[in-house]
Amino acid sequence: MSIAKILALDKLTNFFNILRQNGGIRGSLWKLYRQDDLKDGTLVGEDKFGNKYYENPRFFYSRNRWVEYSDNFHMNYDGSQF
Repeated sequence: MSIAKILALDKLTNFFNILRQNGGIRGSLWKLYRQDDLKDGTLVGEDKFGNKYYENPRFFYSRNRWVEYSDNFHMNYDGSQF
């Protein structure tokens, strides 16, 4: 077991990576407000409505893909309306 793992520096690195990928502190707070969740992952694709599809293989199999809905619909997003 390494010193970095004992001191939980890997968790701190993941935290800063999530903040960076979600647009800093302000962008992360906005996403947390809209989606109630902050994740980091690879952008897989985007559709014509502006929805972005992400994937992260570190998560469990059924939870490793997710959608971030476009801001064009403000807070009225629903996966079944597209």
